[in-house]
Amino acid sequence: MSMFESYEELSLEVTDLLARGDLEAKVPLWLQLTESDMQKKLRDFRETLLETTGATFVAGQDFVTLPTGFREALFLRIDTSQERRLSIVSADKLIDVRVNGRNAGIDHPIAAAYGGELKLLIAPAPTSADPYTLFYHGRLANIDQSKTTSQVLRDTPEALLYGAAYHGANFVRNWELADRFNQIYTDARTTYGAFLFRARTSGGDIRVRPDQIPNDAYSRELTSPN
Repeated sequence: MSMFESYEELSLEVTDLLARGDLEAKVPLWLQLTESDMQKKLRDFRETLLETTGATFVAGQDFVTLPTGFREALFLRIDTSQERRLSIVSADKLIDVRVNGRNAGIDHPIAAAYGGELKLLIAPAPTSADPYTLFYHGRLANIDQSKTTSQVLRDTPEALLYGAAYHGANFVRNWELADRFNQIYTDARTTYGAFLFRARTSGGDIRVRPDQIPNDAYSRELTSPN
């Protein structure tokens, strides 16, 4: 069990470190900044936030709407009797797919690319309202008064504590404390990253067999649309 497991306890610890009980109202912002930093810098951390959402295509529409809380797409699966998986590609690749796929007579999407805020472009445009499932990394739900605890707080309370205290020390312009808190936070974040890596790889290094190279699904579909 961690030294503290709730937002209220964490908030009090942050203000105690700063010896500034009058700054409690600023703690939520400092925690959000810390959680955002962790989410950006810890790849394995993002992978613990795997989520899925299901919907149906709109015939003739070349995009799907992304869910609230979306951060990074993994792939999109068409859930018909013949399941197909769309890979996420670059925008210029998608344009090629749009043109070549249409010319090849493909009547379902085979690729997707980011198209701006909460939009994922698909190509070619679907001709029917087929169901699909999107696999993606979600954004971290920030801990606050309505969400009083989280897996991160339970796993590494010191990272949230000293990360928030670092921002607080900068706010009060105590540069010596800021440097000290930032070092403790960085060490805690790094240790947590190693913990997540071991958990994801069962404690060992990732090894890829050289003879297990995935086929290019895009090229395969274009040369054999059926």
